[in-house]
Amino acid sequence: MGQYYVAVNMDDMEHVSPHKYDNGAKLMEHSYVGNNFVEAVEFLLIDDEEQKGRWSGKRIVWAGDYADPEEDKNDNLYALADGPGLQMLIEASPSNYHYLVNLDLKQYVDKTKCPRYGEDNDWQIHPLPLLTADGNGRGGGDYREDNDYVGAWSRNRIALMKEPPAEYTEIIPNFTE
Repeated sequence: MGQYYVAVNMDDMEHVSPHKYDNGAKLMEHSYVGNNFVEAVEFLLIDDEEQKGRWSGKRIVWAGDYADPEEDKNDNLYALADGPGLQMLIEASPSNYHYLVNLDLKQYVDKTKCPRYGEDNDWQIHPLPLLTADGNGRGGGDYREDNDYVGAWSRNRIALMKEPPAEYTEIIPNFTE
């Protein structure tokens, strides 16, 4: 069976569902650069002097319905985030925000460096859902390549910035199919 995902802000227990954006809920059905659901989550993560998204600097998880239960709870984050979720937010995030930043690990990813693949070299896996995935590998539609970065940012404070903080380390997860 396929595992379904929602994006969760753990600090406020808010979530966004891919279904609100007419996307499939399996991880690899929506985890690509240019996807409107992922861009809506990015919009919530914007952090700069001009604009601050309501999820910026919050603990983010791409919560799978097959993930383990939360500590001291009977349910996982997918089930705990039940309810209507945030409604349609935007159609696209601003294109000048290229840096996903992990405020806890002091790391960042430059989205423009995501590897391209496919017949015409026109596909790019978006790193945010995979970096923050909880439960990957337990259901159909999950990311199947061997990569230590899958889930490495889950439950960390994340922001989207125009420029990375100077003292942070760049990582290049190289997600491809």
